[in-house]
Amino acid sequence: MLKKNSNLKRTLAVLLALAMTLAFAGCASSTGSGSDQSSVSDRSALSGEVNGASGSSSAESETADKAQSFQAMLSYVNYNYIETGDESQPKLIRKINAQLTPKANSESSKVEAVVDALASVPESAKGGESVVDGRVDINFVKISGGTAVVDVASSNLDSLSEMDEQFFIYQISDSVLNTFSDIKGVRFTVDGTNTDVLVSMDISQPFDRAAVSEFLNEKADSAEAAEASSSAESGAVSAAGTSDQTQTGVVNDDQTASGSASGSGVVDDDAQQQ
Repeated sequence: MLKKNSNLKRTLAVLLALAMTLAFAGCASSTGSGSDQSSVSDRSALSGEVNGASGSSSAESETADKAQSFQAMLSYVNYNYIETGDESQPKLIRKINAQLTPKANSESSKVEAVVDALASVPESAKGGESVVDGRVDINFVKISGGTAVVDVASSNLDSLSEMDEQFFIYQISDSVLNTFSDIKGVRFTVDGTNTDVLVSMDISQPFDRAAVSEFLNEKADSAEAAEASSSAESGAVSAAGTSDQTQTGVVNDDQTASGSASGSGVVDDDAQQQ
């Protein structure tokens, strides 16, 4: 009887130990699962932060690109002038607005963007053509002391006719000078070297706004206007002088014609010459 009770007690003890073991195992599993869930939660939060930072970086990059864009005023060859040779026609179709984004946020890159944009003619430049169409390679563009330097490759320069050469130079120069008020001139170099001529044109000096105006016949028009203004001023001075002369007894043309000069006893121009 005692032996049976002893065996029963041992059996109960084993079952109790087993139950406790299972209970501890369950707790450990629950704790690990909670830890894993916390870890997953932490990783998700971290991922969200990283993605948020990445999104912010993309937004900043997009904002930077928009900040770099600028308004350019491009010039194109007037097809009607080329076809007809009519000097009353403008040589260039000028100041065509274009929104450009340079490769980098620098003045040199902006000028390069202007030169590159001339390769295609927008719809807004009706009747326009481009000589800066890729037949001559542009090696580089840089800014040097307020002057834009455009370096071209010598390899295909012979493909430019005399007229093409003129329009190549002035199409670029006018576009750059109209777009950038702080640039005073455009200089052309060949294969990184200063030369006196491109094909036949003198490029020893930068092309400034006065040179472009002269090519476009604007200088001649301005000179004619200035001459007309000067003549008008001269006429006004003569008229004033005539009035003064009349008052002081100096003979004017009308007095000479009417003979009043001899009546007044004042010597006229012919008398002065004698």
